[in-house]
Amino acid sequence: MVSQLGDWALLLALPLFVYSRTHSITSTGALVTVQLLPRLVFSPIAGVLADRWNRKLTLIGADVFRAGLLLLLVAMAAGAPLGLVYAVALLEASASQLFVAADGALLPVIVRRENLLRANSLLSVGTSTIRLVGPPAGGLLFAVLGLTASAIVDSGSFVLSALLLLGIRLPAAARAAAEGAGDGVRAIPAAFVRELAEGVRCIVTSRVFEALCLVLGTVMVAQGMLETLLVPFVVDVLHLDPTRYGVLTAAQGLGALLGALALGAVSRYLTSGRIVGAALVVAGVGLVGFVVARPLALSAATLFLLSVPLVAASAWMQSYYQEHVDNELLGRVFGLTETVSSVGILLGVGAASLLGGHVGVVPLLLAAAGLLVVTGAAAVVALWTARTGQTDVAAPASEMAVAAE
Repeated sequence: MVSQLGDWALLLALPLFVYSRTHSITSTGALVTVQLLPRLVFSPIAGVLADRWNRKLTLIGADVFRAGLLLLLVAMAAGAPLGLVYAVALLEASASQLFVAADGALLPVIVRRENLLRANSLLSVGTSTIRLVGPPAGGLLFAVLGLTASAIVDSGSFVLSALLLLGIRLPAAARAAAEGAGDGVRAIPAAFVRELAEGVRCIVTSRVFEALCLVLGTVMVAQGMLETLLVPFVVDVLHLDPTRYGVLTAAQGLGALLGALALGAVSRYLTSGRIVGAALVVAGVGLVGFVVARPLALSAATLFLLSVPLVAASAWMQSYYQEHVDNELLGRVFGLTETVSSVGILLGVGAASLLGGHVGVVPLLLAAAGLLVVTGAAAVVALWTARTGQTDVAAPASEMAVAAE
């Protein structure tokens, strides 16, 4: 959570810096693309590495690497070429994918099975809070002190995160498995394809895992469309100024935060996979409400309600993977789901960008809402028997996860 605060602060500072230096939308868009590419391409590799290496040390190493890397941005104040920003953004995003894969795979080792959904909801609380605080803080920090200060603060957040990770105590069985982990790097060329195929096989041989990936990819298409069309909708349809737009984004973030808090309180009752489908249907209806609403208060309320069920669906899916995937494969599975998510977002962004000028913003947003409703209805059927808290799929829980219980 600590390192995410610096990440979100820098997420706003870097585009602001690039645009202030170039005054080019193309250059700024190229930065966004560079930051997205590792999620699309490197995630499967990161998953293999997370399954090969000691995950705790992987998390610490990723933090230390990013802390040192971001200090290179200090050179921008001395007139370093703009390409340095793109290089740092690419490497930082790649290390972040390694962190994400190892982080998701480590959680079921240190958290009891029955507490996973609650743990993921608490992580969502932290993430949602950071998304509320991070971008405004990053914008203010950049406006007052510039990119150098933003980079130093972000680097410091990674150092603090690494120090906190040092305090994690692994169960005995997990420590033994970590000590026996291979060095990973030299064996990658010979075994990478085989090990990645094991992760793919884990997903495609399970009806539930396949359904979860399809649901995730489809939801991300709708998400990509929403992210692309939100600003044009707010400006051209709702005719709101930047201040009122800020009210809407705050309502969206607050919905995610309170949804995560509520999920933590009722997580013991939300064990059925049908909650994913129901949540997506509610989110789709909420998006329709947002599209047709016109007073600012009503628009903010519908956007708030749209965020709540999406948090519940995301936390349930994360917990299901952690409970039912063999822990030795979990890094690869999370890496592959990151790729599925990225492909979905790119398809949604591409569809909205290509069709927005021809079809219109409102019809496309309604199409995204319909996509959520249809996906939710299909998910209710596909995940009817799936439950958290029990091993009801073919993939066994690893001995490491069992030992953690």
